[in-house]
Amino acid sequence: MLVLGKFMDDDKNNYEKLAEGSERYSKKGFAKSINISKGSLAELNTQLIIAKTFAKLKKDMNSIARMLSALKTSLTASTKNQEQTAKN
Repeated sequence: MLVLGKFMDDDKNNYEKLAEGSERYSKKGFAKSINISKGSLAELNTQLIIAKTFAKLKKDMNSIARMLSALKTSLTASTKNQEQTAKN
């Protein structure tokens, strides 16, 4: 849940930046705060894409690990059968 906490912190920071920007005395200062917030949202979007990719990669890795375990079990059983056949 560390990733989710990071996203929540980033979201909170965006609200704080907008709140701070709304207190600017000039339209130019407020516009600058909006641009900074938009940039932060773009960064957050990138982080979400990375998190989704990581989750899919982790799922794929778990799948591969299960397949490798099944292959190992199959090879071990096959080797035992060959050894028993050779003894007979």
